[in-house]
Amino acid sequence: EKTHINNSNNNNNCKKGQIQYNPDVPMSKEQLTAWRREMRRVRNRESAAASRRKVRDRIEELEEEVAAWKKRYEEVIDRLEKKQAEKGASAGGVAGAASNAAGGAGQGWALVI
Repeated sequence: EKTHINNSNNNNNCKKGQIQYNPDVPMSKEQLTAWRREMRRVRNRESAAASRRKVRDRIEELEEEVAAWKKRYEEVIDRLEKKQAEKGASAGGVAGAASNAAGGAGQGWALVI
């Protein structure tokens, strides 16, 4: 298969800079048309496969990013719950001590988490 870029202005049928594919063996016009059609199908199939591969790679990349964000979200939620538990425990401890010092048994105080 021979490939060359047609830059001549003499040939009005071809766009400037268009790649032409010519077989290595002589063929009739019909055979040449069929050969070029088949070569176009092959190039198109390869291009489609590359495009699908690129989409799959991007999907994998995005899935990894989602997993990282989910992990980060879980870590933040855990830290928040831990802080709220510490805050509740320290507030409950102080409230219980104040209530007991006043002679009560912790009445009127509720632990909210």
